[in-house]
Amino acid sequence: MAMTLWAISFFRNKKVWENKVVTPRFVVEWSMNQLHDWKSAVSKVQGNQKPSVVTVRRENSRWVRPDQGKIKVNVDAAIVQGSSYFSAGMLLRDSTWVFLEGKTMKFNRVLSVMEAESTAIEEALKWIASKGIKDVCVESDSLLAVQAINGTTSF
Repeated sequence: MAMTLWAISFFRNKKVWENKVVTPRFVVEWSMNQLHDWKSAVSKVQGNQKPSVVTVRRENSRWVRPDQGKIKVNVDAAIVQGSSYFSAGMLLRDSTWVFLEGKTMKFNRVLSVMEAESTAIEEALKWIASKGIKDVCVESDSLLAVQAINGTTSF
């Protein structure tokens, strides 16, 4: 399920940033292929040494590979208008685009978009820390949240 949710997010971004449209069937088939690739890679990844500093940055609206041997966590929050909750999704990838792991969370409270995105980033940092990963690039589509974390904007 996490893979399909990630695929939906991925192709939504393709539509928003590149105006590329795909069918729902394509999204599901693509996510199943990604899952197969992930399962094939799990045994290889488990032996890798984990990196050592946490940084947060936002790239130019396109996924950019982390440095060789590094891990990237992509984070996003979603708020359904009129609902009493928001959700967060996060996924780990290596520098070869291999999906390592994903996680989704549901929060039973309503927040602003900025607060939801910031909470999602915070939860992603807690998640990767609990896995012992110390050097990771955190990427979000929320420019304001990233700027706030990096101290490059004020409210």
